[in-house]
Amino acid sequence: MSDRVSVSAAASGWRFYRADTGNEPPPEKSDEAAIAAMTKFFHDGLADLKQKAETK
Repeated sequence: MSDRVSVSAAASGWRFYRADTGNEPPPEKSDEAAIAAMTKFFHDGLADLKQKAETK
């Protein structure tokens, strides 16, 4: 049994919605801002999980 964990997106990809679904959202609620926020969320969460797994 392996002690490694890997995470990957499903073939269909991730689905989430930005804060403002209008045609012209402000910059802080744009598609790019939503992608950056979700990327940071997953990166930080996985980094914390890795740190906890390695100290056990």
